[in-house]
Amino acid sequence: MSRLLVPGKVMLSGEYGVLDGGLATMLPLPRYMVLSTCDSAPASDYPPVVEKGRAYFMSASENHERTHGLPHVLIDRAAFDAEDPQGRMLKLGIGSSAAEAAGVLGLRLLNAGARISGREAVFLEDVLTVHRRAQGDVGSGADAAVCALGRPLLFRGGESVAVELIRPQNDDVPLNLLWSGQPADSRELADKFSFWAGNDPQAAAMIRELHEAAEYLGRAWFNSSQAELFGLIDAHNAVMKEVSKAAGISYFMPVHTQLDAWARRHGGRCKPTGAGGGDMVLLAGELPLGQLPRLCIPISAAEVFNVTTISAQLDAAADVREAAEAGTAGNTGQD
Repeated sequence: MSRLLVPGKVMLSGEYGVLDGGLATMLPLPRYMVLSTCDSAPASDYPPVVEKGRAYFMSASENHERTHGLPHVLIDRAAFDAEDPQGRMLKLGIGSSAAEAAGVLGLRLLNAGARISGREAVFLEDVLTVHRRAQGDVGSGADAAVCALGRPLLFRGGESVAVELIRPQNDDVPLNLLWSGQPADSRELADKFSFWAGNDPQAAAMIRELHEAAEYLGRAWFNSSQAELFGLIDAHNAVMKEVSKAAGISYFMPVHTQLDAWARRHGGRCKPTGAGGGDMVLLAGELPLGQLPRLCIPISAAEVFNVTTISAQLDAAADVREAAEAGTAGNTGQD
């Protein structure tokens, strides 16, 4: 049985602007979806992303799968869910579908004994294609990119995708993700934004402001003083409030207003993450988080810059297999 860990994700900044050429700052999270091969199909249908990923052609796994067939997949997504006060399990909004896209392709390559090292760009394009097809061409692909590569990165969306890995210089400003307790429908919100962007004559100017705010903030994470970072967060939030109001997007909700007021009272800052409307909230600064009875995920540079990547797992498995094959060949030669 093959087994693969896929990290979650958080978008620190760049929301919505990334759909149209803006810069988004993406971090992998050390909370892992676990995908495993199994002998038979699950009792229920595969999620659409997994189904697309199983059907997707990959030359690196073709020979193995022609002989052995496509592997069936088991998915443990417990780390991507949380329990609400009523006991219902809800998704956290840390990239479930993106992890599925990266994971199903990575698992197929792992099962075939293939590597990704040296082919990261090809693997990334495959993951983006599968995720895009499953999502009906909605979204920027930033979530899928960070789950596929497992590295903090700057992602520029639009007609041509560009990825730049982040090199940390400091992590002097504590960052934490807090679950809002409310799931968000990112597809509906993205659709509303795209409709507004294509139909409001004032949208182009507002999106340029959003791109500028995201560019400055995106390059400040792990690289700026607290005062500078807080000022850039305020600027990004201010532009997003104008954009969300114009586009009719419920990006900022009462929970965000309450948390922002609380964070400011204690010398910190708060902002929605990703599509907003719920899911995870970013808190910045030294804050008394024990006062907030909600799931909290610390963002430690030591962890997010050393997440277990799909590529590293495939390399490790290939090294073990090649060492075993070399040992077998050596023993045969001695006989």
